[in-house]
Amino acid sequence: MRMQADELCQGVGEEYLLLLRDYVHGSALDAASAVRERLAAMPDESLGDPDKVAVALGYPPSVQSTEDHVHARGYRLLRRVPGLPASVVERLVDRFDGVPGLLQAGEAQLDDVDGVGSHRARSISETLRRLRRNVAL
Repeated sequence: MRMQADELCQGVGEEYLLLLRDYVHGSALDAASAVRERLAAMPDESLGDPDKVAVALGYPPSVQSTEDHVHARGYRLLRRVPGLPASVVERLVDRFDGVPGLLQAGEAQLDDVDGVGSHRARSISETLRRLRRNVAL
């Protein structure tokens, strides 16, 4: 039973950190780790309050979370691209400013990012196209 639970939970911590990096205000890995600690320290009932979660994510308290549209940066999406180094993921996230920009980028635009090249650009483009077909993005 314990082995099954371990298998089911494998990768959850990493996926959670990528989720935080997708939405945390600021992009540093340290910021996402700090947010993870803040969220873990919050009482359960506070986790259901969008304003309190927004503050924990680093957004100013004055921001009306229901009026702001936040989009994922693309860390979880780019994780699906085989063999893509973390340094290239960072450059892609910085260059395209989130999932909408990544999904609209053509191979030539992807190739322009330092460290991508034509082979990786094709791989990224094909992976994003496949994911778009399988999931409504």
